[in-house]
Amino acid sequence: MPCPYTQPYFSALLSPPSPMIAQLKPFPRQPVLPGYDLPPVPQTGTRVILLRHGRSTLNDAGCYQGSTDTSYLTPAGTAASKVVGRYLAYCPIDAVYASPLKRVQQTVATLMPQLKVPLLRDVMTTPLLKEIHLPAWEGRRYADVRSHDADRYHCWQAQPEQLQMTAAGAANNVPFYPVRDVYQRAQQFWETTLPQHLGETMLVVGHGGSNQALINTALGLSPHHHHALQQTHSGLTVLDFASPADRAAKLHVLNTTVSDRLPKLKAGKQGLRLLLLPCHPNAPKQPEIAAFLKGETIDAAIVEESAAASRSRETLQTADAALPHNPATVMLSVQQMQLSQQWPAAIRRSLTTYDHEHLTTLLVVAPTESLQAGFQSLLGLPETAATPQLRAHSLSVIHYAKTQPQPILQGLNLVPLQP
Repeated sequence: MPCPYTQPYFSALLSPPSPMIAQLKPFPRQPVLPGYDLPPVPQTGTRVILLRHGRSTLNDAGCYQGSTDTSYLTPAGTAASKVVGRYLAYCPIDAVYASPLKRVQQTVATLMPQLKVPLLRDVMTTPLLKEIHLPAWEGRRYADVRSHDADRYHCWQAQPEQLQMTAAGAANNVPFYPVRDVYQRAQQFWETTLPQHLGETMLVVGHGGSNQALINTALGLSPHHHHALQQTHSGLTVLDFASPADRAAKLHVLNTTVSDRLPKLKAGKQGLRLLLLPCHPNAPKQPEIAAFLKGETIDAAIVEESAAASRSRETLQTADAALPHNPATVMLSVQQMQLSQQWPAAIRRSLTTYDHEHLTTLLVVAPTESLQAGFQSLLGLPETAATPQLRAHSLSVIHYAKTQPQPILQGLNLVPLQP
C-alpha cells in the first residue's frame, strides 16, 4: 500500500516541499553519534536514530497528552531540541520522518537548521508516528487517572495490551485498544519505510509511547512489554535493521541524552535501580562515567572478582574511576555474579518483602561477558526477543519500581555527551 506521508507545514524554516527526500552529495561525515564507536550502517538494511520530542506544556502540567494536539514545546523543550540539533550537526542522516503533532513539528523545526548535511531539507510527516491515542485520559492529570480510573490504570500497567477505551465517534461503543493500535501503526511504519532506505540512516522524531512501540516491534517484543523500555524527552536511540524484513533489530543505544545526567525515574524515586557498568581490558575507557554519578546516591557497588588477577584489577579500577564523587559508597566483592540464576528472583523477593518506598541504587561492575549472560533475565524479556548488547565502559540502567510489575530499561550503553 502507498505510504501515507504528507509534507510539513513549517515552510518558513525549511525549503519548499519536494515530492521526495533530497539525495545527499558526497560529504565528509562524522560518526552517527559522536562519542560512540558504532559498526558501519548495514548495506542491505537501515540504521534508525529515534528521537523523542522536547518537553511540552502538558508534560509540565502532569497530564496525559495522547494524540491530542493542544500542547507545544516549553522553553526548556525548545532549548533541548536545539542542543540535539547541534549534536547531530555533521552526522550522516539521509532522511527525516516525523509525527504531524505540533510538539514534534516544533522539535524538528528547531533542530533542522542546526544540521549541516547538504540538501537535507525535506521532512516526511506521517500519521503512523502519532502518539498513542488515549481518548478517556487525554488532558487529565496522571494523579486523577490513578485515583478515579484505578482499574483501567492497573490494566495499563500490568496488561497494557488489554487496555480498552471507546474512541470518539465509534459506532455502537466498539471497544478500542490503544496499545494494540499504536503497535499496528509502528509495524506499518517499518514495513513502508525500511525498503526505501537500504544502506541509509533515518532520523525518526516521535513521542514516548509511539517510540516505545517502534523499538519493541523492531526487537520482536509484543504489546504486553510496552513499558519495558523508557523514552526520555530529547532522548536518542539507535537501531540497526539487517534487512527490511528483519524482526530482530540490533539495539545499540537507548535513551541517551546530550547531557551528563542519568535518565529521569519515570516511575518515581522508589524501588531498586541497577547501574550496570561492563568492563573489558581492550575496550576504550570512559572516564567521564563519573560525571553521571555525581550528585547521585550510590548505596553500594558490587564488583565481580575473577580467577585472573588482571581481570579483578580491571573491575576494581573501573569501579574506583566511576565513584570519585561518591566516597560513602559501600563496595562489595563477589566471585560470580550469577545474574541469570539468582538476581531476578532475589530482586523480586526484596521488592515484595521489604519497604522500598525510597530509591536504592546499586552499581554493578563486572566483565562484559558476565553482565551480558544475565542481561535478558534481569530485564524479564522473553528468550524470543532480540537481546540488547552491552558495550564496555558505558552505563545501562534498569529500574525495578515497586509500583510496576515489570523492570524498566531506562537506558542502554549511556556515556556523557556534549553538544
